[in-house]
Amino acid sequence: MLRLLTLLFCAVIATSFAQAAPITWSSTQSSPQSLLSAGQSVDLTFDITSAFNLETDLITGFTFSWALRDNDADYVTRYLSVYAGQSCNRRRTNCVDHFNYVPVLTLGLLESARITAAGYDSGSFSVGSTCSGAACNLNNNIWDVTHTFADTAEGLALLQSSGVFEVSLAAMTGDFFVRHANLTVTGIKGGLKTLAVSEPGTAGMLLMGLSALVIMRRKAAKATS
Repeated sequence: MLRLLTLLFCAVIATSFAQAAPITWSSTQSSPQSLLSAGQSVDLTFDITSAFNLETDLITGFTFSWALRDNDADYVTRYLSVYAGQSCNRRRTNCVDHFNYVPVLTLGLLESARITAAGYDSGSFSVGSTCSGAACNLNNNIWDVTHTFADTAEGLALLQSSGVFEVSLAAMTGDFFVRHANLTVTGIKGGLKTLAVSEPGTAGMLLMGLSALVIMRRKAAKATS
């Protein structure tokens, strides 16, 4: 009987651990490609509490990414004035200088941005193209950039305590389009509940249960003797 009750008790504890399973929570915010210019900023708040249980679930990591698009202003066509000669009347009393205007493709102001969040500061990073010379496809002046960061200690603590994550994006120079942003959080469903039971609860409960069973068996043995 004691052995049967012991096995039953262990099975109950094992079942509580089996209920904890890896899980992923995701939240995406799509922007209608709103244009952000130098000096402007945008703030996003991601909330996973519709699926994340603050009291029982355990967060183990997160990854955040924000897609940006440079609109077109990296390369600018400027016109260079080139002297083409002079024309005069026969007596050369009236002369006119002539100039040709030659188009020259020059590098314009590169766009740059800065992303900040709990425990993270990207500093200024380029959104526009950084290529030069023959390597550049000058017929395609649209450049997509995705900025990614993950697992800051402050970010993990904020998500665990509130289920909310806040991110800010600022345009430092130039202008660019703000596109979709995505937050992916990994964790263990019921992980906090399991930890609360297992450290040190599981061992304590197991010892208390076994002790009670031993005492019951000894009393039963004395009663029959």
